[in-house]
Amino acid sequence: MQNFSNDNAGQDDTGQSNVQDKARQKNNIQRETIMVESDYRKLASEKASLDMEIRQLKKDEAHIKINLQEKQTRLGKLEFELLQMDTNLKSLKKKLNLL
Repeated sequence: MQNFSNDNAGQDDTGQSNVQDKARQKNNIQRETIMVESDYRKLASEKASLDMEIRQLKKDEAHIKINLQEKQTRLGKLEFELLQMDTNLKSLKKKLNLL
């Protein structure tokens, strides 16, 4: 009988040790889960911020392209007008010299 009760005591210690190990493992996994979730939220927030910045930059880029196109069109018109005025000035100077 004595041996039987000693065996039960050994099993109780092992069982208690298993319960403590499982509790420790559970706590470690929960702690790691909390840290990973925190990191995930930080990265998700950074991603959302970058997405917003990229959208804004694309809008800015579109406005810049439109503005550039308008300026290039205006420059082309000015160059044409200057060429016409230059031709007109040369013609007027020739007429003046002929007089």
